Amino acid sequence: MSATTKEPGNAGRNAVFLLAALGTIGPFTVDTYLPAMHDIAETLHASPLEVQQTLTSYLFMFSVMSLWHGAISDAIGRRKVILVTLGLFILASLGCFFAARIEQLWILRGLQGLAACAGVVVSRAIVRDMFQGAQAQRLMSHITMMFAIAPAIAPVIGGHLQNAFGWRSIFVFLMVVGAALAFGCWKWLPETLPPERRQSLHPV
Repeated sequence: MSATTKEPGNAGRNAVFLLAALGTIGPFTVDTYLPAMHDIAETLHASPLEVQQTLTSYLFMFSVMSLWHGAISDAIGRRKVILVTLGLFILASLGCFFAARIEQLWILRGLQGLAACAGVVVSRAIVRDMFQGAQAQRLMSHITMMFAIAPAIAPVIGGHLQNAFGWRSIFVFLMVVGAALAFGCWKWLPETLPPERRQSLHPV
């Protein structure tokens, strides 16, 4: 029986959960730090507009890379793109924790957007690789549901962290989330695009 029609076992269910989590990392990273913007401005001696530009840099890189992550994963494989970008996400989150100037936070938030976009884009490509028909539609509906729920719960978590430990703790939390996802993907997420199905990154 083909991999696209059989019911997933334990490893398959783990992969499904990881795909749903990867699909939410983008909006989660946006909304978790929103309650801390005022404190960030005070700590880094920045204006409200300058702090808002950290969101702009995130969304700009996220939107640009949404055009590229799919093509890159078509060329070198899904798993490699996921693991590399999660590693970058962890490092960017760590950098945000240590940021001493608002300009540093602009750059680091941009790197977070670049990395988080891969989870959203490549997770959908993996669904296409692994499943067909009703199974694929069902999994995509789960990912979409979690994508919609994330903006509702992320500010609550961020607000509690900010009140209890300060705004830098939010980026520690994101770093831990990224590390947990990286470990889970390394252990349970297989490569779903075999070499014979890969495509060149040639512009045409």
